[in-house]
Amino acid sequence: MAETFALLGYRFFARGPELRIEHEFVEPVVVRLEPFAFTVHPPSQDRADLLPDAEPRAPVSFSLCDVDRAAEHIRGAIRARSCRRVPPLPLPILHGHLLSARSRGLRHINPQAHRVQSAVLAVSPSVPRLACEPDFYSDPFLSRDVARYRAAACALVYLDDELFEPWCLRRELPVDRRPARRIAAMREWRSLFSFTGAPYRSLNRTLMNLPSDVPTRLLPHLRSFLLERPLTDGLGLTAVLLHVGDRRGARLAQTSGQQRKVLERADRRELVAAVTAIAAFVDRPLDADRVEDLGFAVRFLIDYPHPFRGSLPGLVTRAIRWHEELRAPSRRPAPRRQGERHVPDPPTRVAIRRAQPRPTARPPIPLPRVGGVEFLATVDRIQAEARMMENCIASYAASAVSGDCYLFHVRHAGEHASVEVGPLGDVRQAEGPRNSHNEAADWGADQLRKWGLELRPAQPPARPTFEVQRPRLPDLPGQLALWDRRGGPAPLHGR
Repeated sequence: MAETFALLGYRFFARGPELRIEHEFVEPVVVRLEPFAFTVHPPSQDRADLLPDAEPRAPVSFSLCDVDRAAEHIRGAIRARSCRRVPPLPLPILHGHLLSARSRGLRHINPQAHRVQSAVLAVSPSVPRLACEPDFYSDPFLSRDVARYRAAACALVYLDDELFEPWCLRRELPVDRRPARRIAAMREWRSLFSFTGAPYRSLNRTLMNLPSDVPTRLLPHLRSFLLERPLTDGLGLTAVLLHVGDRRGARLAQTSGQQRKVLERADRRELVAAVTAIAAFVDRPLDADRVEDLGFAVRFLIDYPHPFRGSLPGLVTRAIRWHEELRAPSRRPAPRRQGERHVPDPPTRVAIRRAQPRPTARPPIPLPRVGGVEFLATVDRIQAEARMMENCIASYAASAVSGDCYLFHVRHAGEHASVEVGPLGDVRQAEGPRNSHNEAADWGADQLRKWGLELRPAQPPARPTFEVQRPRLPDLPGQLALWDRRGGPAPLHGR
């Protein structure tokens, strides 16, 4: 059955693997779908300015992943072959018709590729180029796994950007990005998520039973640790992956590892109770089933800097107590009673010169020039922010000094908020007083997210490296110097 669509005088006729584009003043353009390519048959009018390097009437083929190039080629063909001045065909409309033709046509002419690409599109907005290679389908077991298991589709999506290079390094293999090498890695797709580079029982059971509510963007973090037991509950696995993916957790390896093990051993009931307790403390609604709210609760636990080896309820209790102590005002000495003798404080060393405040790392781009947005440029200013906002932003001072984050204070609509921005411009946190949610937090996050777009091409600031220098040897008398400065024995004098 043919499908028709009209826009700006253009008519689209879709039937099976064929798409036909017509206009009153343009000869038809026909796009035929093949098992692994689009073939564009240009209009029959003899004009050689369409493709200088090819015959005017010769069909042109594009890979199934080159939808953008195919759309631009079709648009150029219509512009070059039109008899009169016709409105240009919008590329998004043409792009959508080609995607629809690919999905519809593959179902008939290449069912195996259709199943693989449908599984990939369920976890990603686009199809990776490797899924359009004919060699990828030479192994029927590989394409079957991608179509059947959600984790295998995630491995294909994140293979090039996040999984392939670490996998090669763990196996001490050269990073060879040719399609044959990447297809060989996909044949062992479970090992791509392994901490050791080889699959193990807990990981296999987790991947084969991956819950549908786990965000796929978090799944590559599985390669950062060793699972103690299979995690088949979506809430528990999401909480663990959120914890592992936090950059601050990587700075405190021992404390973070203990907290991760606490989250691994917790069941769903304990996780829901933990989110409920944290929500009651910060006085804001939190839902454990929402990834954003669960991430807030996980960051709340990461802020607790002390080692802990107990259960999740105990960790939540200690984290709340620690945050509550940060909120408490500084203790002042009790006033003297009437008639009580004043005992002076013991003498202290008086600083002759006041120490300069310790600065935080400045972004590599100009600071945002938006009224109400203030960059916290010193550690003292961060500590003052923690006292004013009654939150734990003071624990982020070390990260701000090293350049792992940029901290801001926001004033908007009579409200205040603290905002953390990552080194690549991502807004990690935006909270009001006492970790509450208000209008200033939303407004500040939007403003700093726009400003952070300029940070994405830039690399995060490199940490300084220090060279170990050998101490200089003192000048010794010749009679006592048994070794010279070059490390060799010195001749004794007087012999």
